[in-house]
Amino acid sequence: MNVRAEAARIVLSMLGLPRVPDRPADRASWPDTFSDPDDGPTPTPRPLVPYLRWLAQTEPVVFHGSQQRGLVRLSDERRSRDTRAYGDQTAVFASQDPVWALFFAVLRRDAMRSTRNASLGADEGVRGRRYLFSVDTDASIFAPGALYVLPAAGFAHEPRLAGLFDTAHRTRIGDVRPLGWFEVDPGDFPLEARTTTHTYRDSIGRTLWTGGWGYRRWLRSAPAGTRTG
Repeated sequence: MNVRAEAARIVLSMLGLPRVPDRPADRASWPDTFSDPDDGPTPTPRPLVPYLRWLAQTEPVVFHGSQQRGLVRLSDERRSRDTRAYGDQTAVFASQDPVWALFFAVLRRDAMRSTRNASLGADEGVRGRRYLFSVDTDASIFAPGALYVLPAAGFAHEPRLAGLFDTAHRTRIGDVRPLGWFEVDPGDFPLEARTTTHTYRDSIGRTLWTGGWGYRRWLRSAPAGTRTG
Protein backbone atom coordinates (compact mmCIF):
# COMPACT_ATOMS: atom_id res chain seq x y z
CA MET A 1 0.00 0.00 0.00
CA ASN A 2 1.22 3.49 -0.86
CA VAL A 3 0.96 5.20 2.52
CA ARG A 4 1.31 8.72 1.12
CA ALA A 5 -1.40 8.18 -1.50
CA GLU A 6 -3.74 6.63 1.05
CA ALA A 7 -3.19 9.55 3.43
CA ALA A 8 -3.97 11.98 0.61
CA ARG A 9 -7.20 10.12 -0.22
CA ILE A 10 -8.35 10.25 3.39
CA VAL A 11 -7.66 13.98 3.72
CA LEU A 12 -9.35 14.77 0.40
CA SER A 13 -12.46 12.80 1.33
CA MET A 14 -12.68 14.79 4.57
CA LEU A 15 -12.92 18.04 2.58
CA GLY A 16 -16.12 16.93 0.89
CA LEU A 17 -15.12 18.47 -2.44
CA PRO A 18 -16.91 17.11 -5.54
CA ARG A 19 -15.63 14.48 -7.92
CA VAL A 20 -16.54 13.78 -11.54
CA PRO A 21 -17.73 10.18 -11.97
CA ASP A 22 -17.21 8.25 -15.17
CA ARG A 23 -20.00 8.32 -17.73
CA PRO A 24 -20.74 5.72 -20.39
CA ALA A 25 -19.72 6.78 -23.85
CA ASP A 26 -19.74 5.44 -27.39
CA ARG A 27 -16.11 5.05 -28.39
CA ALA A 28 -17.11 4.59 -32.01
CA SER A 29 -17.75 8.34 -32.17
CA TRP A 30 -14.32 9.31 -30.85
CA PRO A 31 -11.89 10.88 -33.34
CA ASP A 32 -8.95 8.76 -34.49
CA THR A 33 -6.77 11.76 -35.30
CA PHE A 34 -6.73 15.52 -34.73
CA SER A 35 -7.39 18.07 -37.40
CA ASP A 36 -4.36 20.22 -38.12
CA PRO A 37 -4.74 23.38 -35.97
CA ASP A 38 -4.17 25.47 -39.12
CA ASP A 39 -7.31 23.90 -40.57
CA GLY A 40 -9.53 24.54 -37.56
CA PRO A 41 -10.94 22.50 -34.68
CA THR A 42 -11.30 18.75 -34.46
CA PRO A 43 -15.02 17.80 -34.27
CA THR A 44 -15.98 17.64 -30.59
CA PRO A 45 -17.13 14.20 -29.36
CA ARG A 46 -19.82 14.26 -26.67
CA PRO A 47 -19.92 13.54 -23.87
CA LEU A 48 -16.45 15.04 -23.96
CA VAL A 49 -14.91 14.16 -20.58
CA PRO A 50 -14.83 10.35 -21.09
CA TYR A 51 -12.95 10.81 -24.35
CA LEU A 52 -10.47 13.29 -22.86
CA ARG A 53 -9.83 11.05 -19.84
CA TRP A 54 -9.18 8.12 -22.16
CA LEU A 55 -6.82 10.30 -24.19
CA ALA A 56 -4.94 11.38 -21.05
CA GLN A 57 -4.45 7.75 -20.03
CA THR A 58 -3.37 6.42 -23.42
CA GLU A 59 -1.35 9.24 -25.01
CA PRO A 60 1.47 11.54 -23.78
CA VAL A 61 -0.66 14.69 -23.81
CA VAL A 62 -1.73 17.55 -21.55
CA PHE A 63 -4.60 20.04 -21.88
CA HIS A 64 -4.95 23.81 -21.94
CA GLY A 65 -8.25 25.71 -21.79
CA SER A 66 -8.76 29.21 -23.17
CA GLN A 67 -11.44 31.59 -24.39
CA GLN A 68 -9.20 32.21 -27.40
CA ARG A 69 -10.05 29.94 -30.29
CA GLY A 70 -7.95 29.00 -33.27
CA LEU A 71 -4.52 29.31 -31.65
CA VAL A 72 -1.83 27.53 -33.65
CA ARG A 73 0.88 28.24 -31.07
CA LEU A 74 0.70 28.85 -27.33
CA SER A 75 3.28 31.27 -25.93
CA ASP A 76 4.69 31.65 -22.43
CA GLU A 77 3.42 35.13 -21.74
CA ARG A 78 1.90 36.42 -18.49
CA ARG A 79 -1.75 37.56 -18.77
CA SER A 80 -2.93 37.10 -15.20
CA ARG A 81 -1.53 36.84 -11.69
CA ASP A 82 -1.59 34.01 -9.17
CA THR A 83 -1.22 34.02 -5.38
CA ARG A 84 1.17 31.04 -5.45
CA ALA A 85 4.70 31.27 -6.81
CA TYR A 86 4.32 28.22 -9.04
CA GLY A 87 1.16 29.57 -10.63
CA ASP A 88 2.66 33.04 -11.06
CA GLN A 89 5.39 31.94 -13.46
CA THR A 90 5.74 33.23 -16.99
CA ALA A 91 5.09 29.94 -18.75
CA VAL A 92 2.62 27.93 -20.80
CA PHE A 93 0.23 26.32 -18.31
CA ALA A 94 -1.44 22.97 -18.85
CA SER A 95 -2.77 19.98 -16.96
CA GLN A 96 -2.99 16.24 -17.37
CA ASP A 97 -6.53 16.60 -15.97
CA PRO A 98 -9.00 17.62 -18.71
CA VAL A 99 -11.74 18.58 -16.22
CA TRP A 100 -9.57 21.35 -14.77
CA ALA A 101 -8.58 22.54 -18.24
CA LEU A 102 -12.24 22.66 -19.29
CA PHE A 103 -12.94 25.12 -16.47
CA PHE A 104 -10.48 27.59 -18.00
CA ALA A 105 -11.80 26.89 -21.49
CA VAL A 106 -15.28 28.17 -20.62
CA LEU A 107 -14.34 30.73 -17.93
CA ARG A 108 -14.93 34.38 -18.85
CA ARG A 109 -11.99 36.13 -17.22
CA ASP A 110 -13.42 39.49 -18.24
CA ALA A 111 -16.45 38.87 -15.99
CA MET A 112 -14.53 38.29 -12.75
CA ARG A 113 -11.59 39.55 -10.72
CA SER A 114 -10.32 36.35 -9.11
CA THR A 115 -10.90 32.63 -9.06
CA ARG A 116 -9.98 29.98 -6.52
CA ASN A 117 -9.70 26.62 -8.19
CA ALA A 118 -7.93 23.32 -7.77
CA SER A 119 -7.71 19.76 -9.02
CA LEU A 120 -6.38 17.57 -6.21
CA GLY A 121 -5.53 13.89 -6.40
CA ALA A 122 -3.72 11.22 -4.44
CA ASP A 123 -1.69 10.50 -7.61
CA GLU A 124 -1.36 11.73 -11.18
CA GLY A 125 -4.42 9.81 -12.36
CA VAL A 126 -7.33 11.66 -13.94
CA ARG A 127 -10.03 9.72 -12.06
CA GLY A 128 -11.08 10.10 -8.43
CA ARG A 129 -9.83 13.67 -8.17
CA ARG A 130 -11.46 16.33 -5.97
CA TYR A 131 -12.26 19.80 -7.28
CA LEU A 132 -12.69 23.37 -6.10
CA PHE A 133 -14.12 26.03 -8.41
CA SER A 134 -15.03 29.45 -7.02
CA VAL A 135 -15.26 32.95 -8.51
CA ASP A 136 -15.74 36.40 -7.01
CA THR A 137 -18.65 37.61 -9.13
CA ASP A 138 -22.35 37.05 -9.59
CA ALA A 139 -22.15 37.66 -13.34
CA SER A 140 -22.61 35.00 -15.97
CA ILE A 141 -19.08 33.60 -16.03
CA PHE A 142 -19.21 30.73 -18.52
CA ALA A 143 -19.10 31.01 -22.31
CA PRO A 144 -17.99 28.87 -25.27
CA GLY A 145 -14.24 28.45 -25.56
CA ALA A 146 -11.46 26.14 -26.73
CA LEU A 147 -9.72 23.09 -25.28
CA TYR A 148 -6.21 22.53 -26.66
CA VAL A 149 -4.41 19.18 -26.67
CA LEU A 150 -0.65 19.63 -26.28
CA PRO A 151 2.31 17.24 -26.35
CA ALA A 152 3.36 16.48 -22.76
CA ALA A 153 7.06 16.59 -23.63
CA GLY A 154 8.74 19.67 -22.18
CA PHE A 155 6.16 20.28 -19.44
CA ALA A 156 7.35 20.19 -15.82
CA HIS A 157 5.02 18.79 -13.15
CA GLU A 158 4.45 20.85 -10.00
CA PRO A 159 5.79 19.11 -6.85
CA ARG A 160 3.14 17.64 -4.57
CA LEU A 161 1.25 20.18 -2.50
CA ALA A 162 2.17 19.76 1.19
CA GLY A 163 4.04 16.64 0.10
CA LEU A 164 0.71 14.81 -0.36
CA PHE A 165 -1.51 16.10 -3.15
CA ASP A 166 -0.99 15.97 -6.88
CA THR A 167 -2.14 19.34 -8.27
CA ALA A 168 -2.24 18.35 -11.97
CA HIS A 169 -0.30 21.57 -12.67
CA ARG A 170 2.17 21.53 -15.57
CA THR A 171 4.32 24.34 -16.95
CA ARG A 172 6.55 24.80 -19.95
CA ILE A 173 9.03 27.55 -20.75
CA GLY A 174 8.83 28.31 -24.44
CA ASP A 175 6.15 28.20 -27.12
CA VAL A 176 4.33 24.99 -28.04
CA ARG A 177 2.20 24.01 -31.01
CA PRO A 178 -1.08 22.19 -30.21
CA LEU A 179 -1.68 18.73 -31.58
CA GLY A 180 -5.29 19.78 -32.04
CA TRP A 181 -8.13 21.64 -30.39
CA PHE A 182 -11.86 21.36 -29.70
CA GLU A 183 -14.63 23.92 -29.54
CA VAL A 184 -16.33 23.53 -26.15
CA ASP A 185 -19.48 24.86 -24.50
CA PRO A 186 -20.24 25.49 -20.81
CA GLY A 187 -22.24 22.26 -20.80
CA ASP A 188 -19.04 20.31 -21.53
CA PHE A 189 -17.65 21.41 -18.15
CA PRO A 190 -19.15 18.88 -15.72
CA LEU A 191 -18.94 21.00 -12.55
CA GLU A 192 -20.66 24.14 -13.77
CA ALA A 193 -23.35 23.67 -11.11
CA ARG A 194 -20.72 23.19 -8.38
CA THR A 195 -18.93 26.46 -9.07
CA THR A 196 -19.45 28.69 -6.04
CA THR A 197 -18.67 32.31 -5.19
CA HIS A 198 -16.42 34.05 -2.69
CA THR A 199 -15.42 37.57 -1.67
CA TYR A 200 -11.98 38.99 -0.98
CA ARG A 201 -12.79 38.80 2.72
CA ASP A 202 -13.31 35.03 2.63
CA SER A 203 -10.41 32.88 3.75
CA ILE A 204 -9.25 29.93 1.67
CA GLY A 205 -10.62 27.69 4.41
CA ARG A 206 -14.06 29.20 4.04
CA THR A 207 -13.93 28.82 0.26
CA LEU A 208 -12.97 25.14 0.67
CA TRP A 209 -15.86 24.65 3.07
CA THR A 210 -18.32 26.29 0.68
CA GLY A 211 -17.10 24.15 -2.20
CA GLY A 212 -17.30 20.98 -0.10
CA TRP A 213 -19.51 20.16 2.87
CA GLY A 214 -20.96 23.67 2.99
CA TYR A 215 -22.17 23.68 -0.60
CA ARG A 216 -25.83 22.92 0.14
CA ARG A 217 -25.95 25.64 2.77
CA TRP A 218 -24.37 28.11 0.33
CA LEU A 219 -26.87 27.08 -2.36
CA ARG A 220 -29.82 27.75 -0.04
CA SER A 221 -28.53 31.12 1.12
CA ALA A 222 -26.96 32.52 -2.08
CA PRO A 223 -29.09 34.98 -4.09
CA ALA A 224 -30.31 33.48 -7.34
CA GLY A 225 -27.94 35.67 -9.37
CA THR A 226 -24.88 34.27 -7.61
CA ARG A 227 -25.65 30.65 -8.47
CA THR A 228 -23.31 30.06 -11.36
CA GLY A 229 -24.72 26.68 -12.28
